[in-house]
Amino acid sequence: MIASSLRHATSMRPSRAVIRGIGRVGQQPSHRRLLVPSSFSSSSSQLNPRSIARAFTSSTPNPQKEDDELKFPPQIDAHARGVGQVIFLNSPHCGAGILLGLAVGDPSLAMLAALGTVTANETATRSGLDKTAIANGLMGYNGCLVGCAASVFGPSSLLAATTFTVIGAAATPFCAVALSTMKVPQ
Repeated sequence: MIASSLRHATSMRPSRAVIRGIGRVGQQPSHRRLLVPSSFSSSSSQLNPRSIARAFTSSTPNPQKEDDELKFPPQIDAHARGVGQVIFLNSPHCGAGILLGLAVGDPSLAMLAALGTVTANETATRSGLDKTAIANGLMGYNGCLVGCAASVFGPSSLLAATTFTVIGAAATPFCAVALSTMKVPQ
């Protein structure tokens, strides 16, 4: 009896399934329809990676389209990416969110982190270092970390912490270039 009801339950497969997805921030959840063949069974001939990927890619949004809608100016973009690279995110939106979170928690920490990022990026730009690395935030994230360290572990004087941030962040692009040219023994 249990086996027959189990067979009956598995044979009733819907031909369409509704997937609830969350749209952009502030929008109501959207309903996307995913077409599932009514003969979709667990046989190995029908469960190939291409058919599964094709079924799910039609319901996912295009990430490139979302990135095109909210663009920062190139200089701000590089600075925001530098903050985002601290947690390995190459996104200016994530960097701006991190900076906003730091500002809510400790405004002086956020100010010194932003100052360190800007100082490191500007030093790298004026020194003629790799423009792609600067645009991706790879020259600015160490400056952000220097600013955070000066705020947390540095002197209590804001003037002294700012001075340490500017000097330390200006040195980070040169340290990054020197370390990138070193060969690692294998």
